[in-house]
Amino acid sequence: MTVGIDFCIANTYKEAAKSQTYVKFDEKIHQFLFRKEQGTGRKLSLLTNLDPYGDKLFAQQEILELVTICDFLLSEYRKGDILDQKIRKFAKELKLLCGDALNQGKQIFAAGD
Repeated sequence: MTVGIDFCIANTYKEAAKSQTYVKFDEKIHQFLFRKEQGTGRKLSLLTNLDPYGDKLFAQQEILELVTICDFLLSEYRKGDILDQKIRKFAKELKLLCGDALNQGKQIFAAGD
């Protein structure tokens, strides 16, 4: 089992605990993006500043920001090395999850380990 933050569609912690569908934000990717993007002025902090041991509920406006961040990651990390592939896979999955949450009128819950 990998350590990281799990994203799922939920409006409450209780609902998140029952969720079968989630996207894993691997700890290594989180740390890499935090270090690489720190001080660049890019607006990835909504993602990179997540507490790996805490929980966060994303409202609709924040979900839209997450979609923008995913689009940025998909365009920026294209080299094809393993890390870029993992970042792109995560961004694609999170973007789909965000779209589903917006379509359902629900929120995104991020649960740290």
